[in-house]
Amino acid sequence: MAFEAAWATHDLRLLPAGLPRWLLLHWLGEQGWLVHGSAQPHLTLFEPRSPHDLSADEFSKRTGVFATSDSLWAMMYALRDRVRTARMLNTAVQVQRGGHWSRTQYFLSLAPRRPLQISGPELLAPGWVYVLPRTSFEPMPPYDWPGLGHVREPHWVSPHATAPLLRVLSSSLLIFRSTERSEYRKKYVAPHVTTLQESTAKSPLPVQRT
Repeated sequence: MAFEAAWATHDLRLLPAGLPRWLLLHWLGEQGWLVHGSAQPHLTLFEPRSPHDLSADEFSKRTGVFATSDSLWAMMYALRDRVRTARMLNTAVQVQRGGHWSRTQYFLSLAPRRPLQISGPELLAPGWVYVLPRTSFEPMPPYDWPGLGHVREPHWVSPHATAPLLRVLSSSLLIFRSTERSEYRKKYVAPHVTTLQESTAKSPLPVQRT
């Protein structure tokens, strides 16, 4: 399998030409690895830090190294153009229904720095997603979201410094713009992307802010 070969050798050239890299990241998440999105291309060690986070929960305010088991969520941080954007609001949640967890539901909003008047895709820039070992990380506990129900986020934290095992270049072209990859989007992206509009009509979104 191409994913297994690329991971074993850390050689992304073994992947099929044109394959969106986030599919490899999604596969790695299924194998138990975590990911962290960043605009920085040369990170060799993630140090614990106290984030500036305005979310309502205390988990997101802990001092530590943060990561996620969801590759699309990590890409929100990797693809944000920090020069053009002033603020980012985002979340990735699953809702418990009938004893089972729903598909992950995503929300992303980027606010441009004034006086820029540009479209959403222009607030994105190539970034990097780093693969981390799950050792020493703990997941965010599920919680009750008023108006929505019992939810969980693919949010993990470790109190220890962590060295990445692999970095993957992430480009918005692979998901948001390229018509040549429409079949990939139809097959892999669409089944994972749903709307929170109806569920959140009576309650605010829990968000991660950076």
